[in-house]
Order: sequence, then C-alpha cells, then structure tokens
Amino acid sequence: MAANVVGIILKLDFGDKSEVYDDSYLSELMQQKSWYTPRRYAGLDGVGRKLYFYDRTRKAITAEVKIGSIVKTGEDANYPWRNSFEPGTIRVYKSPIPRAKLHSIMGFENLGTPRKDRTPYRNVTPAQDLKIMRLRRKMAG
Repeated sequence: MAANVVGIILKLDFGDKSEVYDDSYLSELMQQKSWYTPRRYAGLDGVGRKLYFYDRTRKAITAEVKIGSIVKTGEDANYPWRNSFEPGTIRVYKSPIPRAKLHSIMGFENLGTPRKDRTPYRNVTPAQDLKIMRLRRKMAG
C-alpha cells in the first residue's frame, strides 16, 4: 500500500506526554532536524515522502516536511521512531489549510472530525497531495 502513498497527515498529540505544545511547536519545528513518532508509518517509508502536521487546536494543516530517513532509536518508549528531515524542506504555512477546505478532498471528508475520525494519522495519495498543494497556494494568496 505504501507504494501509492506520498506521505501522511499526522494529527499532533499535544501535552506533557509528547512534550509538543500548540503555542510553541511551529517555532520549534523550524529549528528541528527530525520528528519523533510513536510508531513507524509505512506511508513515510521511502525517500522524500511528506509529513504533514495537522493541528487539532487550529483545525488545520500547519506545516510540512520531507522525510529522509526513519530510525528506531528507543530513546523514548512512547516515541521511539525518529523521522529525519531532508535539509531545507520544512515549510510552516503562514496561512494554515483549514479542516473545512481539506474536507473537499476525496478521502478527507471526515479528517479531524470528532467521533468520525479516530485515527492518529492519514495516508496521502499523489492525487490528494496535489490537491493539498493547490489549497496551500490558494491560502497563501
């Protein structure tokens, strides 16, 4: 299945367990070289796959980055997988893509909708990625 996937939308888990906080993660992300996740996502395996960040507080995709490699570090039992970024690929959106706009993309109709979307991530196909990029350009003006 991962062959038809160009990346994933990761729904951020804010709080003390993850040590990711909605008021600071975007500025911190710009200085990071990797992102730790609780599991290895098949949709990120492979060179140059995208990791989109979905912010439950803002109800929007706020950033993206291309993943260069994935390694199990075991440094943190809750987040043992390090997804290393390809240099220069972090994009924090000045205008996040709101959930309502994402719902117009086939397969994302319930993305981030309480009680309808319980998965911590969502695979992104090439067609969906193209539509996300178009929405990002529209939002940027």
